[in-house]
Amino acid sequence: RGAGAGNMGRPGRRAEQVIREGLSLHKNLQCVWQEVERGTCDRPVAAVQRLRGICDLDLTSLQARHLLQLLYRASGRTDLPGTGWGTPLNEGASSRLGSVSLPPSRTAFAGFGDGATPSTSA
Repeated sequence: RGAGAGNMGRPGRRAEQVIREGLSLHKNLQCVWQEVERGTCDRPVAAVQRLRGICDLDLTSLQARHLLQLLYRASGRTDLPGTGWGTPLNEGASSRLGSVSLPPSRTAFAGFGDGATPSTSA
């Protein structure tokens, strides 16, 4: 056994910690994640598109899928949707959805906090 054998779980825990910190600091990400948690984005593809719509993150479809997976893990949720992705989330860049990048629907929020009103732009 090598020195790294005991650190196998650390990268995942560190990623979850970074996701939680980023979620606490990024208001638009908080709004989109709250929509996902409430079930407003009932399809995985819709949730990915909402994440891609956060302009300052500038995510590809594959990056948004991975971010969604990390958000689920960091929040302790185990109900990550298993259908509607086209391919499993665990697959790398060779997956069909990873290579086809759909244009995001961009949303700008008028304010931060509970009273934020989304305004969709083309």
